[in-house]
Amino acid sequence: MSGRPSDTGQGLFAGRVALIYGGGRGIGAACAKGLAEGGADISVVSRTVGEAQMVCEVAQGSGVQAEAIRADLGDPDQILHSVERTMGRFGRIDLVINLVADTGPLNVATWEVSEADWRSVLAVNISAPYAIARLVVPIMLQQAHGKLLFATSPFGDRVTPGMGGYGCSRAAVNHLVLQLGAELQGSTVAACLVYPGITDTPGLRSFRERHHAGGPSLPFASAVHPEDMARLFLWTCLQPPASINGAVIAWNDPQVQAALRAFWSERPGRW
Repeated sequence: MSGRPSDTGQGLFAGRVALIYGGGRGIGAACAKGLAEGGADISVVSRTVGEAQMVCEVAQGSGVQAEAIRADLGDPDQILHSVERTMGRFGRIDLVINLVADTGPLNVATWEVSEADWRSVLAVNISAPYAIARLVVPIMLQQAHGKLLFATSPFGDRVTPGMGGYGCSRAAVNHLVLQLGAELQGSTVAACLVYPGITDTPGLRSFRERHHAGGPSLPFASAVHPEDMARLFLWTCLQPPASINGAVIAWNDPQVQAALRAFWSERPGRW
């Protein structure tokens, strides 16, 4: 089915189209549902199409259009497919949120990481964001509107023994997005990094189990609910492009927390 974005005139995201990578569960699913409640049409991308379809069914209850897409971000052809499907259905892409990551082997010295594992981590964590930007930025520039949000983490800003593949790939994507921001300066398109806080998701539980099984514990804080963390991304999507382009927007930044409290306190209902 092809068509154009819904135009219900309702919600802060009315008339917008969002493409969410990793939208089948956790923060991504919460973002997808929040965007739909705000009036956006959505494409939900997941390796498990059943999860994406369930999110889309909930989103459609808000009166918007939703497309479930199966894609493995380790395969650039599947990333291309996700963009083509979204454009074929909606004819535009206003928002991209990428929450997909591969931690790779944990508690392993960098020189002991296999070449296959190294390539897999880099494919998902740095080559996929590059492919997304290569495909979507020209679309957004032609529209003269768009925002790309790449979820990453401070592991790319510091050294953590036993996490060489993950840390190096995060450092690379952090630089990539800052590079995009510098090159998009002065346009109406923005690319930014978002550092979520510790969130209670299946991915976090798996990460904790795998890391603690073979190495020293990391200083994890109490995890928050995915819907609460999704508010960080939704708030970022609503900011003017110039104010977020090339920025690092972190959950634990006191200024960001103050802005979030002020924004949501003015909206007792979600939208």
